Amino acid sequence: MEKIIAVVFAVFIPYCVHPYLLRRVAVLPGRARNLVIQYCFAALLAWVVAFVGHWIMGTHFEWKAQMLVVVGIGVANAVACYWHWKATAINQAITSLSTWLDDIIPLVLGLFILNEFQFLNAMVVVGIILAVGSAILFATQTASLDGVKPSSVRQIYKYILMYSVIWGVAGFAMRYLSVKENMLVWDFISSWYSGSIVGALAVYYLADQTDRGDASTLREAMKKTAMLTGSVVSSLAATYWAKSLVPLVFTQPIFMVSEMVFPTMIGLFIFGEHKHFTRLGWILIFCGLVGGLIIATHLPK
Repeated sequence: MEKIIAVVFAVFIPYCVHPYLLRRVAVLPGRARNLVIQYCFAALLAWVVAFVGHWIMGTHFEWKAQMLVVVGIGVANAVACYWHWKATAINQAITSLSTWLDDIIPLVLGLFILNEFQFLNAMVVVGIILAVGSAILFATQTASLDGVKPSSVRQIYKYILMYSVIWGVAGFAMRYLSVKENMLVWDFISSWYSGSIVGALAVYYLADQTDRGDASTLREAMKKTAMLTGSVVSSLAATYWAKSLVPLVFTQPIFMVSEMVFPTMIGLFIFGEHKHFTRLGWILIFCGLVGGLIIATHLPK
């Protein structure tokens, strides 16, 4: 039951709650400044959670070598987040539809490095094929989006490729550190966001004046970014919790389907990124959901 609850949280918070709040921040002026604000808030919240967690468990905080590795990943994460914001600001539907490589990378690494072949059976393989295949094929439907210039689509794909590689490696690291190094979730998120502050400051330093923002938009940015912070930290914590309990061959296909469906629907129906799906598009959504359901009902004991 704990595994199912963890996966549900890792789907609901990152793919249902977070995309709505993200879009409101991604389109704000002063994107690089807002990135710094977000990670300052996130790091503060993560460290509070870390100290409370250690206090509840009766343990003492101490720096470990693997935490420095996570700090480094956090630096790269800030850059990836900046690219994700830029892609989302252009079009959230295309971005969510086409972001599948960051799930494929940890899936493959988990199979070959963590030997997760041992968890596969016929039904799980069928579920993975349905989920992964539907998500990738569904991405081809983005060509029919109305009102999106081809040059904008190419720009989105460039950002997606860059941040997907970073987040794909980071996604594998979550599983590896949780099962091989027994790293606690609050140690992970506090290290991650400590590094993310450094990365965000680097992005700000290299950004142009427009992306640095000005005082006239600071108040709105602070308000909306503070609201986003809760979903940012809880999304990472929920994802790490799920991956600490469930192998990547199960979590990643489920996450692919979730990212295919929920953020896309938010972009299409809440933010007006209207799309007329073909019959094939709706069939792929159905197949993806069926695949995700098969995987979810065959989680390892």
